[in-house]
Amino acid sequence: MDRVILSGIRCSVRVGVTLEERRTPQDCLIDVELECDLARATRSDDLQDTLDYSKVFDLVQGLCREEEFALLERFAGRLEEEIRRSLRFDSLAIRVKKLNPPLPGSVDYAGIEIRRS
Repeated sequence: MDRVILSGIRCSVRVGVTLEERRTPQDCLIDVELECDLARATRSDDLQDTLDYSKVFDLVQGLCREEEFALLERFAGRLEEEIRRSLRFDSLAIRVKKLNPPLPGSVDYAGIEIRRS
């Protein structure tokens, strides 16, 4: 199956278990992979025949600005809901990486991945 991929969407989102964490937006990286048939677009070279990834980008940024979450899982779930409501695809994967998790040591990120058909 073909895929449309956005990797490393940078955003600041109010996410964290504690109120203090949510007080300041957290730096995150978001990856979105959408499986869909791209055969028509490979022949037509027409945006109407593919999945417009700028819409995915806008959905991620909008959700980051407008909502607050305790869990990365809920953020990813809301993102899935918005993408599913706005675009047609066969399945998706969403990865959310919190770049500065409140842990007592050094770590590149804390993250989750969801996959849905």
